[in-house]
Amino acid sequence: PRGRRADSPRGRGSVRARAGNEAARRAAVKENPDKKTYDEPLSPDYCYDRVARAPGRVAGYVVREKRGEKRLQGFILVHEFAALARSLVFDSHDPAATFGSYGSDGSVQRVFHQGDDVPVTTAAEIVKATDAVARASKDDATSRAVDADGCLAKLLQGSPREVRSAARGDAFGDDLVVWPRLLEISLLGALGCGARLCKRALQDRARDYDALVLQATRSAVGFYETLGLARVGTVA
Repeated sequence: PRGRRADSPRGRGSVRARAGNEAARRAAVKENPDKKTYDEPLSPDYCYDRVARAPGRVAGYVVREKRGEKRLQGFILVHEFAALARSLVFDSHDPAATFGSYGSDGSVQRVFHQGDDVPVTTAAEIVKATDAVARASKDDATSRAVDADGCLAKLLQGSPREVRSAARGDAFGDDLVVWPRLLEISLLGALGCGARLCKRALQDRARDYDALVLQATRSAVGFYETLGLARVGTVA
C-alpha cells in the first residue's frame, strides 16, 4: 500500500497479507471457476498483531521465486502457543466449544447479522439465527476431522502453562498465557508450497514441542486436515 514501507513491520505484514490472500483467491477459483468473490483471510494489521503479540522469539521460513523479481511465494511463522485468556480450557466435548465452529458458508459470522450486515435485534431473530448456526455446526461436524474421543484436548489441557508479560501491552492487558510445550503456527500463506513449509517447520522443531496448534480460517480447514490435524474444542 502507498505510504507503507515494505521493510517496516506493518509493511512486511502487508506483503504477507497479499501472498495469503492470493492463495485464498486461487483456492476459491479452483473450487468454482465462475466465482467472483472470496474471503480474504489476512489483513496487514492482523499479520502485524500476530507478530507483535508473540510471546517470544518468532521463527519461520519464506519461499521466493528463484529468478526474476524473486516475489514472495509463501511464508510461515511459528512460536510458542499463547492466549490472552487465563481461563482457556481445551475440551472437545463441551457444547460451547463446537457451537458455530463449522459453518463453511460463514453462518457463524452471521449469528447476529442478517444479509448485508443488517443486525439481528429482536429475540425471535436471535433464536432463528442461533438455530441456523447450530444446524450448520452439526451438519459440517460429520464431515470434518474432529477430536471425537477427547484425547487431543486432554493432551493439550495437561500441557504446562505460564503467565508472561506481553511484549506490547494493549487494551487486552499486559500479560499473556503461554504454553511452552505447544508450537503454534501463527501465520501461513503460500502459493502451492504451504504443505512443504509446514512440514519443514515441524521437522526442525518436533523434538522441542508436544503438539502443534493453530487457528484455521474456514477456507484453510481442509488443507490442515490433509496434514493430519483435527479440530479441538476450546472454551474461555
